[in-house]
Amino acid sequence: MTKIYTNEGATFTKLEKFNEFDVDGSWNVGVLNDVSYAELIDVFGQPTYDTESGDSKVQMEWVIEVNDGGKVYNLRIYDWKTYDRNYTKTKLKTWSIGGNDKANPYLLKSFLAETKQINIL
Repeated sequence: MTKIYTNEGATFTKLEKFNEFDVDGSWNVGVLNDVSYAELIDVFGQPTYDTESGDSKVQMEWVIEVNDGGKVYNLRIYDWKTYDRNYTKTKLKTWSIGGNDKANPYLLKSFLAETKQINIL
């Protein structure tokens, strides 16, 4: 069962599977600071992708569907250029947020800050 979270009138759902061809491309739209792999697991569960990308720049990634009052878009939380799965799981504290021009990373950051009561804004 997929968990659905709500914050500031928006809902957040971690996608279990995601078809890359269903959306336009994404790029870096923000960062999460002072967040560990374990904290992301606590909130969203296992990553949507837990395999190294073809170019080894990303080790794992969560794809989060955001519904902001009927405006639906995806955000991605991923490590960027750590090139080391163990480092990503044990030491990484700065995660990239990917999206596109419709994406609002503030809502995701606000949700995580409230959920984990950490300063990531």
